[in-house]
Amino acid sequence: MIESQAKALIFRSVLCAMSQPGRIVDFNFQMPSPPKGLSSEIATLLLTLCDFQTPIWMKSSTPEIDKYIKFHTAAPITTRKKNAAFAVVSGPDVDFSLSGFAQGTHEYPDRSTTILVQVDHLQDKGNIYLTGPGIAETQTFDAKNVSKNFWTDVIANHANYPLGVDLIFVAAMKLAALPRSTHVKIKEQL
Repeated sequence: MIESQAKALIFRSVLCAMSQPGRIVDFNFQMPSPPKGLSSEIATLLLTLCDFQTPIWMKSSTPEIDKYIKFHTAAPITTRKKNAAFAVVSGPDVDFSLSGFAQGTHEYPDRSTTILVQVDHLQDKGNIYLTGPGIAETQTFDAKNVSKNFWTDVIANHANYPLGVDLIFVAAMKLAALPRSTHVKIKEQL
C-alpha cells in the first residue's frame, strides 16, 4: 500500500510530466515485488492513480496481475479498450492503435483513456519533435521499442484534439508524458 504523502509526491511527478510534454522526469518510487510482467513503476502508477471507478485494460495481463491490481486498488479489469480509464502496454506490444481506446466526447473530453506505456529507455533527444502547450519552442523526444507506425498514430491522435488519449511513458525510474494537446512530428517529416 502507498502512503498518502507518497501518493501526493507520485501524483506531482505525473502532473510535472503532463505539464511539460516530452520532459524526462525522475520517478524514484517503486512498489516492492509486483507480479511478473508488471514493472514496479507501472505498479506504482496504477496503485496511485486507480480506484474502484477506473477500469484498467492490459495487453499482457495475467491472473496474478489482475489479482494484484484488484487487491490494491479495487479497480475493475476490462477486456474492452473503449471502457478503460487506464491502459497498460509494454515491450513488443507498443505497436497498437490509439483509436481503439476511449476518446472522450465533446461534452466530456476527459473521459478518454490514459495509456501507460512501458519502454526500455526514454531520452529528451531523438527523432520526435514536440510542440504545443507546456513547451517553450520545440522539445525532442525518443522512447525505445516504439515503432514508427505508433508515432504516426500519435500524430493522428493530436489531430482529433480535444478528443484523444493521453500517454505516459515509463522506463527504469523515469517517466514522460504526451498529452493529446501535444503536436508531434517525426524528423523525416520536417
